[in-house]
Amino acid sequence: MINRVTDINNLSGVSSPLLPLIYGDFDFSVNDTDGAYIQYDTQGEMLCAFSLKNGSATVLKSGNVNVEELEAFFGFLDVCDVISDFPFGFQNEKALPVLSLNNLSGKNTLTRILTSESTLNEYSEIYDLLNKDSDNFPQWYSVFSKKINNSKAVAAYKCVDGKAVSTAVSTAVYGENAVISGVFTHREYRHKGFASECVLSVLNELNKLNTESAFLWCENDKTDFYKKLGFSSAGQVYIRKEI
Repeated sequence: MINRVTDINNLSGVSSPLLPLIYGDFDFSVNDTDGAYIQYDTQGEMLCAFSLKNGSATVLKSGNVNVEELEAFFGFLDVCDVISDFPFGFQNEKALPVLSLNNLSGKNTLTRILTSESTLNEYSEIYDLLNKDSDNFPQWYSVFSKKINNSKAVAAYKCVDGKAVSTAVSTAVYGENAVISGVFTHREYRHKGFASECVLSVLNELNKLNTESAFLWCENDKTDFYKKLGFSSAGQVYIRKEI
């Protein structure tokens, strides 16, 4: 049985690096079906918690998940992309390493930070670095600017000659945890330390928000980069993306 969550405190006690994403999807919904949900067994025990946002699902395992019910639910709502802290067994599912950093400090670097005073152009430059689909910018900006203004997200970016060339973004900051979900440097400006500067700036800003732990997931060949910044292995997440 799947019920929509009306009180996010229902998820208290659930532990997962994906939990900040669930809170973010609950608080900053876009479509009518966006928000948080819980799957229960016949005795009322929670099997998993998940959120929906704009055709994507984030799933946290709590018990013996009824995968068939979830797949039917996702199919009914045309959910295309799924990220979970356990393997669904999808044909095109991919496992990515999760890294974590505790006792955040970071440091001030020569980067810029998004604030409530930031312009639409600043958001646009960051979006262009992180995404190729410009049609989704209005929706992304609407949600992400609200998160920035409410201290539920952090973004740092590096400028060269007045142009943003590198960025690091935490799209979900909730309680003591945060998820860093986007780090990118324009190809022409790589291997100059710009990505490291942006990540350290994000960690510094998260520390100001009293965040204790930051999580991220990446391709296997990127783990050494983050470990040099102090991150350590913390498990895996499983991602299915529809092309």
